[in-house]
Amino acid sequence: MSQKRAELFIVTGLLFLLAVALALPTPSAMASPSKVGEQIPVIMVGDRLVDAAHSLGVVPVAMVVRCSMWPMCDKLKSSVQVLGCPECLLKKKLDPLFKYGEKHGIKKVFIEKSMEFCAYKKGLDLEKIGDLAKAGGYEVSYVDFTQGLDHAVQGTAELIGQKNKAVPAMGKYRQAMEKTLKFIKNKTFVKNVVIIRGTYQAASGKTFLRIESPNGYADKFMLDPLGINNVGQLAVPQGKTPSKGHIQVRKLTGLIAAAPDAIIMTGDAQAVQKAIYRAVKKNPALAGVPALKGHALFSLPGYVDASVMEYPGVLKQWADFLAL
Repeated sequence: MSQKRAELFIVTGLLFLLAVALALPTPSAMASPSKVGEQIPVIMVGDRLVDAAHSLGVVPVAMVVRCSMWPMCDKLKSSVQVLGCPECLLKKKLDPLFKYGEKHGIKKVFIEKSMEFCAYKKGLDLEKIGDLAKAGGYEVSYVDFTQGLDHAVQGTAELIGQKNKAVPAMGKYRQAMEKTLKFIKNKTFVKNVVIIRGTYQAASGKTFLRIESPNGYADKFMLDPLGINNVGQLAVPQGKTPSKGHIQVRKLTGLIAAAPDAIIMTGDAQAVQKAIYRAVKKNPALAGVPALKGHALFSLPGYVDASVMEYPGVLKQWADFLAL
C-alpha cells in the first residue's frame, strides 16, 4: 500500500469513528437521574459543602456553587435551586439569596470555609457572603474545610443532623482511595495529553472549545498523580492569556504541534467530537496526531476540587482510560 493510500485509509477510518461517536448518546444523556436525598430548609454556599452533605444523604433547598464548572451540579439542579456562583452573588450583593429566602421562608445559610475556594478566582472570600447574610438577618453557620476532609465531613454531619453517617462516609472514601492507589500502582500511562472542554448550543448547533492550561485543577488532581504532562499550551495560539484556567480556540490545528498521545474531552464531549470531525475533514494532516491516529479520544469528567467525596472514583476513571 502506498503512503498516500495509507494516509487516506487512516483519515477515512478516523472520520468514520468520529461519526459513529457523534451518533451515540453522551454519558450524561444515558445517566439515570441522581437521587438527591433528604432536603433541608437551608441555603448552602460552596461546592465542597454541598458535595459533603450530598454524600451524607442530605441536600439544601438552594445552593450557591460553581455550576458551570462542577459536573455534580447538573445532577442536583433539577431538585436544588441554583442561586448563582459565589462571585456572581457577591456582585449582586446577595440579592438572589435574599429574594429566595424571603419567598420561601428560609433563614439559615451554611457556608464552606476553605483555604482557597477557587484557584481561578484568587481572593474570592465566601465569608463576605456570610457577613452580608448576617447583616440581612440570616442565621449563618460555617463548615471548616481547612483542617482536612475528615474534619469537614464531621462538621457537615453535625450541622445537618447526620452525625452517625460521618464515620461510615469517610470509611467508604478511604476504601475507595486505597483501591484507586492500588489500581494506579505499577501502571504505565500515556506521556502527553491535551484537555479540551466543549460547549454545545443545541438551538444554534454551534460548538465552543476551550483548552485547559497547564498547572490547573486537572494537572494537580488527575495528571500529576499519574505522571502525565498537560501540553495544552502547545495547542493554542501564542500570546493568549488563560481565562479561568482555559484558552478558547477556534481552530484545532495546534494539535499537530502539541502532538498529544491522548485527547481528553470534558464538558460537552459531542462539541469536541464535532469540531475534530470537521477539522480532520478540512485538514487531513490532523489525522497524524498521535491521539487521533491511535483513536485515543476520551470523554472524562472534569474536576475542579468540588466533588471531594467522589475524587477517588474520578481519579480511577482517568487512570483507567489513560493507562497503556
